[in-house]
Amino acid sequence: MKKLGLIGGISPESTLLYYKIINEQINHDLGMHNTAKIFLESVNFQDIVQAIFSSDWERTSKILCEAAVNIEKAGADVLLICSNTLHKVFPAVESSVKIPMINILDIVAEKIKEDKFKKVGLLGTVFTMEDDFHVRYFKEKHDIDMIVPSKEDRNTVNEIIFDELCKGIVSQKSRLKLLKIIDHLDIVGVDGIVLGCTELPLILSSDDHYLPLYDTTNLHAHAAVKFLLNN
Repeated sequence: MKKLGLIGGISPESTLLYYKIINEQINHDLGMHNTAKIFLESVNFQDIVQAIFSSDWERTSKILCEAAVNIEKAGADVLLICSNTLHKVFPAVESSVKIPMINILDIVAEKIKEDKFKKVGLLGTVFTMEDDFHVRYFKEKHDIDMIVPSKEDRNTVNEIIFDELCKGIVSQKSRLKLLKIIDHLDIVGVDGIVLGCTELPLILSSDDHYLPLYDTTNLHAHAAVKFLLNN
């Protein structure tokens, strides 16, 4: 089996999801007591938070590139960044190592295209929703339109992510707020909703709304399993 590298800790809560999903799927596919061979470089989330809230993407890139190099030296065959927001610096991280990386944006886009959808809503951190990187990437590379919530709704989503989900706090009150925001996006005619933050699956699942909810964490983790078992 190939060896997997994870840049995690961004946040620890979503990294736990990656670890659980990957190992459960490996065990399901291989049986007995098989689990994945994983190298995890868990960064200090506070360093990341300080960097991105001060728009210091150079510092963010440096932290992730150092983590990627460490993982490559450890012997990983493939690498994932366990975060949607930090895929903004994916090109720099990818260029810092020789091993392949799996881009969460491409994985999610391919699933949307498989479902024959062209217009989706996007939930995530304010950096994901307000920086045009995600929206531009999906449109230019995959011809998918991404619609973001209103300014007020974007702030609400961001607060739930950083003040609650990143700390392992999951409340019904916040779930209902998110579902109301999804209803607002439904009104403008989106085909589905991208849960564009790896913590959002902690509070939302496909059973919560009739619109398809694209669990980016789950899709990314399963793409990693496919690589490990098929290469």
